[in-house]
Amino acid sequence: MFSQILPQSVWLKRCLIIAAVPYLILAAVAVHRLFPRTLRITVVLLITGWAAWGGYEEMTNRDQVSWEPMVKQMLQAERLNDRGIKIYCLEKSTRLPVAFYVESAQRNQFQVELIRDISDVDKGGEEKAFWIAFQEAFWEKRRQSPAKYLADRGYQFGDKFESGVEGHKGILLSVRRRS
Repeated sequence: MFSQILPQSVWLKRCLIIAAVPYLILAAVAVHRLFPRTLRITVVLLITGWAAWGGYEEMTNRDQVSWEPMVKQMLQAERLNDRGIKIYCLEKSTRLPVAFYVESAQRNQFQVELIRDISDVDKGGEEKAFWIAFQEAFWEKRRQSPAKYLADRGYQFGDKFESGVEGHKGILLSVRRRS
């Protein structure tokens, strides 16, 4: 509940890991009480197969984006800048890790903001330089990436950092207004 209300998740990537052991104990007791024996064996095989499949999927999960190295690269690229720098995140799932790693680095000149649409960048302040963070997969359906939208409106790009695999990349892009 608190993770939904607070600006930063209480659990981060751990989610509700604390509930795993009691859940497994309850599942084991329930399966142990099943009759007849063939039903119990069938359910144990189904649970084991499901757990194996889930473990395999987690090990081969290609949707994971490593935001930490990208944020570190961005911080390194902006290390001499002491002015306020905006980082516009286009998805809620992007804002959380970006804000976490920026705050962990104790770089107070960065302000991480969530915007719902790339056109909100034009409505923002008149900052000459900013960063955008987004996940490629969210923008495939819209047929126009945030970078293309900004390029069509005369923005220029600097450093670009990517993580992930084709179709599931996280992108952190430096953007400058043309003078």
